[in-house]
Amino acid sequence: MFLKHWVEPVDRLVDELDVPFLLGEYNVVFEDAGGAALTAWYAQEYERREWSTAIWTLKRLLRDPSPDVNSWSLLTNSVGVNMDLRNDSYEDLVAAIKQIGQMSWHSDPKFSKALNGKSQPWQWPGRDPWQSLEVETDVAGSSIIRGQHWILQAAGRDIFRKRDRFHFRCRPAEDDFQATARVLWIDETSPWAKAGWMIRADESADAAHLMVHTTPDGKVMICGRDARGEDSWQEVVGVGGLPVHLGIKRQGNRVLIAWTDAGGHSKKKVFTPAFLSNAKSPLVGMAVCSLAPGIRTSVGLDQVAFKSFRSDGSAANFDAWQTKPTNLVSAPVDSTSESATAHGSVAGANDGWKPVAVANASFEEKGESDDLALGWNRWGDWINRETGWAPVHQGGAIIGYHHYRIESDSDSGLWQNVKVQPNQHTKFRIHGNADVDGNASFAKSVELRMEVPGKDGTPVSIASKTFDARKLATGDKWSTLEVSARPESSVVRLIVRVTPASGDKQRGGSLKFDSAEVLQQASNNAATGTASPTSSAKASTPKTGSASVLQNGSFEQRTEDAITGWSQWGGWFGRQDGWTPVRDGQAILAYEHYRVSGSDNSGVWQDIETSTGTSVKFTVHANVDRGQSGNRMPKQVELKLESPLPDGKTVTLAKKTFEASHLADGDKWSLLSVEGTALSEKVRCLIIV
Repeated sequence: MFLKHWVEPVDRLVDELDVPFLLGEYNVVFEDAGGAALTAWYAQEYERREWSTAIWTLKRLLRDPSPDVNSWSLLTNSVGVNMDLRNDSYEDLVAAIKQIGQMSWHSDPKFSKALNGKSQPWQWPGRDPWQSLEVETDVAGSSIIRGQHWILQAAGRDIFRKRDRFHFRCRPAEDDFQATARVLWIDETSPWAKAGWMIRADESADAAHLMVHTTPDGKVMICGRDARGEDSWQEVVGVGGLPVHLGIKRQGNRVLIAWTDAGGHSKKKVFTPAFLSNAKSPLVGMAVCSLAPGIRTSVGLDQVAFKSFRSDGSAANFDAWQTKPTNLVSAPVDSTSESATAHGSVAGANDGWKPVAVANASFEEKGESDDLALGWNRWGDWINRETGWAPVHQGGAIIGYHHYRIESDSDSGLWQNVKVQPNQHTKFRIHGNADVDGNASFAKSVELRMEVPGKDGTPVSIASKTFDARKLATGDKWSTLEVSARPESSVVRLIVRVTPASGDKQRGGSLKFDSAEVLQQASNNAATGTASPTSSAKASTPKTGSASVLQNGSFEQRTEDAITGWSQWGGWFGRQDGWTPVRDGQAILAYEHYRVSGSDNSGVWQDIETSTGTSVKFTVHANVDRGQSGNRMPKQVELKLESPLPDGKTVTLAKKTFEASHLADGDKWSLLSVEGTALSEKVRCLIIV
């Protein structure tokens, strides 16, 4: 009825008058409804249909402007306007209007980029671009996604020969992209279980593909199938254990693969896969397979980052990673060779330097609220985690200092404690950017400082460097701020301190910070820097280091049926006196497998206090009593480190599984261990059988 009684008469009128008919309109969209990306999508769709477009609101006057305001305009005033049309005097109104005529305007860089065709492709709200595909697997996989932390469980016989069987967490790859991640662990369902980035022609089992992956022991391999149905090929390109950083980047028909092993050695290689030139629906994602029929492996990832961007037809920046991911290289490389590179994010700049773990270095993970960065502490006013600001140096979040909102002369800042090797030359870096308001006072300075605990616990400054905030890079560029020292302590506090403009003049502008990193000169004599507790499937003895100590590590103390300091779950896993062998003291933690009737696991756990960014090593001594010949042995022992989050949930930092049948027996003990980096000031140590 609508089409008949409304559209047809309008259509006749348009023909008679020979004029266009405006059916609808669009405008700059609120950030929380789609923002710049949706605006760009509208513009692209209008252009594709050859429709004319216009943005009818150019400037909007706001009482309290901010760079990330939900504005229906391209320009807003950069300083506040204090004007009351109902109550102000004539003189006050004239003065306010003159101020408006002379003030500078703030352009929204997100919308400007959107309308210039440089924004990210739009995804409709609620549509997750990632999907989980099962490529001929016998058991379905699963995913736990918490920001940059992924845990994937997957079966699959292999990615090899003429047909592949694996789990694929992927997304469309028609546009150019780059993807990076650090593989923390892979459960050893097979020595050749694998996980890594893959670009694939389509989801069929015999599709052409190119992949960089690692195995449970940290081998780095590149494999591929050049054309549909052909035999695949593979080569080992690195060894050295986990964790391993992996990266893949596409520009046109070229693919750059990069990897950094556990020793900090980085390489990369360029390919030109023939299948990309005619692939109709290519995919990119994390491919995982267990190589064990009917059994799923588990893979832990962090620092997962993906960036999609439309190609401008130029390969000038192909060899550089746009977001400069930690431990992936940016030096040029040709299409036929591999090149050893630096240990940090900028090739050549970090030769002989080893990265130190900094929790949430690019501020991607939020803390108790969106404006707090997990793992970081702050003081003062208006220094917040922001996700809608531009430019961004790495990932999608930054720290923003709202200088135009500062009302006092007090400074603001953020800090984090990190674990380092004492008596080694140490650098602390962060990247800074300035949004300067020429008609207002700008922030005075940015100070980088490194502190260590004094004898009485009071922090002592060991290095400080102050930078003129007005001289920081502007626009899309970033300045690298750096301070260095040789700390005698194993704990260093990293501090970023901003001092606002002084005086009565109106303050304006803002500062942005991103991509913090700590580097130490490489040394072959580095000692383990954290607690080393231990436990076992039959017996155990903890050993402790200098940073964190397990309570009741040798299980000597008990309270009724509980082990003092430890929490337990499951059946037949508890403290025992009188069993042999005993490694330390008189008691052990014992798992009585011969009494177990069900298939549920059992375990114990304890939380330890530590510092954010600390590398924690949890060691366990284990012994197995094999019992009578023919009896079924326990399957495995798992050590795990978790970090509690503010919402009560936990993130797995690291885990490692050991086959129970391979443990020492008789009077001997096996030493089991797992290592991870703390994301908060508490780490949970778990033993699971």
